Amino acid sequence: MSAAGAGPSGAASSRKSRGGRKKRARGESKIVMLYQQTVAEKRTELMLQRENPSGKDEATHNAEIRELRLELEAARLQLANAILADKVNEHRDMQSLDLKSYGYPDVPESISALTNLTELDLSYNTVRELDPALFSSLPRLQTFRMVQNELIELPETIKFCTELDELDLRWNFLGDVPDGLFLCKRLTKLLLSYNQLAELPQGVTELKALQVLKLDVNRMMSLPSLKGLDSLQVLAMSRLGNYEERKSGIKRERTHRRKFNMLPPGIEACTSLTELYAVNNQIKELPEAVCEKLTRLTKLHLNGNRLATLPQSFTNLVRLRECDLSRNRLTKQALQGFSNIRAIMTSLFTPPHGGEKPPFFSIEGNVGIDELEDLNTNNDAQDDLDNGDLSDSSDV
Repeated sequence: MSAAGAGPSGAASSRKSRGGRKKRARGESKIVMLYQQTVAEKRTELMLQRENPSGKDEATHNAEIRELRLELEAARLQLANAILADKVNEHRDMQSLDLKSYGYPDVPESISALTNLTELDLSYNTVRELDPALFSSLPRLQTFRMVQNELIELPETIKFCTELDELDLRWNFLGDVPDGLFLCKRLTKLLLSYNQLAELPQGVTELKALQVLKLDVNRMMSLPSLKGLDSLQVLAMSRLGNYEERKSGIKRERTHRRKFNMLPPGIEACTSLTELYAVNNQIKELPEAVCEKLTRLTKLHLNGNRLATLPQSFTNLVRLRECDLSRNRLTKQALQGFSNIRAIMTSLFTPPHGGEKPPFFSIEGNVGIDELEDLNTNNDAQDDLDNGDLSDSSDV
């Protein structure tokens, strides 16, 4: 009886609710249309003023143009927020949101309502701070990209994103990494290049699923032991170091850069590593243990360092397809006898099989070695290389 009686009332309530949602959507669409009109008017006004129809002096004219540009950018931002609000209200179950290059100085609050979001891209905006509540409202987030903003701090609340798989914060102003990040146990990609990081906490080894770690161009002078990162496949740590400053009056001048000078301890335990990039540092030694253990390496870029010798275990790196040792302090004698170097050099002059990328090997800029032909490896394959005959080479 009560169920039957509630039927018409429930249906009416449902229709009323749907009508309310449609009404709100129409209202928000009107707001979008209003901002679209404002943007169009500001754009037209800017175009007209560029011709300086009033004949104002250059300084006054330029000041007015700058003001109009700021007004246009503000109108565009209001329009973007209005469009986003419409999307959020209409699609609260959306899983992916791309907000690249919208000019946002802050993350729109409406994003917090998208609790099913798995992918969020805020790259190429001007966001400086993140509301700590953002991550606690996005528990299903798997991919978060925020490339080239002005971010100075990653909130500790990142720990609530326990399903996070990829975190891309390159080209920001981060000074440290919060410990909460190391509770994101499913993280496979951590991209922190081009920031202001002075250190990487030891907690990074808690990220057992991590496969890609990029730290290029930061202020680190050392790295913690990487032992425990058994899944790591790609490590990029080029141009690390800090600048020394000298105070001159009220000014501070950068004198020279103190560079990173050794591979991180425990790297030899990362036996899944296939790519290692440590370019333009001051690394003086390639440890025996690294070449003994990291036999899966296919790409090794150590150009722009201070290597004078290579360990005998370098011959273990038989899978190398790219090897850049240019701009070090290696001599011809230091490179003699390494069959894998000979194989790479020989293959450089052989058409790749099945569309593969040809091998790459560079030793230019070392002591007394200007070109590949200058390297004498004292073997038949090298003689064939010099004579232009590779048909009988066993390395091909």
